[in-house]
Amino acid sequence: MRRFCVALLCIAVFPTCHAQNQQTGTGADPVKPQAAPVTKAPLPPSPDDAPIPDQGAIPVPYNSSSPIKRTLRRLDPNCLDAIFHLCWSSPPTDDPIYKSYEQKRVVEDLELGDAYMKEGNYRGAEFRFEDALQYEPENPGATFKLAEALQNLGRKAEACTRYKNYLEIEPSGAFSDRAKKGLQKLTPCPDVVTVQ
Repeated sequence: MRRFCVALLCIAVFPTCHAQNQQTGTGADPVKPQAAPVTKAPLPPSPDDAPIPDQGAIPVPYNSSSPIKRTLRRLDPNCLDAIFHLCWSSPPTDDPIYKSYEQKRVVEDLELGDAYMKEGNYRGAEFRFEDALQYEPENPGATFKLAEALQNLGRKAEACTRYKNYLEIEPSGAFSDRAKKGLQKLTPCPDVVTVQ
């Protein structure tokens, strides 16, 4: 025990004695004072670097910029193990809430149809807009966009009918000016095909 105390005393006293010898220059090897290295402050942690929580861990915020990590966090179940095993789904996302499956399907069809129109895939856009009209036959946006897709495909009679259908649904709607211009380009309309 005595050796241990002496060792601790030497460890505690040696650095101060060594520092005094360096300052006064009485040490065996004079050491030049060096500037302390400059270190950069660490960056704050990103939400993307946070680990995906395990069961029972505190949930990580859902404001990650990585869509993959957001999806993984959303799919991670929240569980409580006490007397029995209980799990529930993750908190709801910022996705819009639809009243029905049909309404959600119409929105998806319109978004995909718009993407196909931008790509120049008018046949794919036609299928998407027709699918949207199966769920909502009086949807003005789908009717007008279907008319434009049909016009780009060269099916003028059907396009003319769809433009007229749009103007019947919304005579002063968002696309009414463009529908009227589309009808003027197709005038005189070819034999009109009845579309239901």
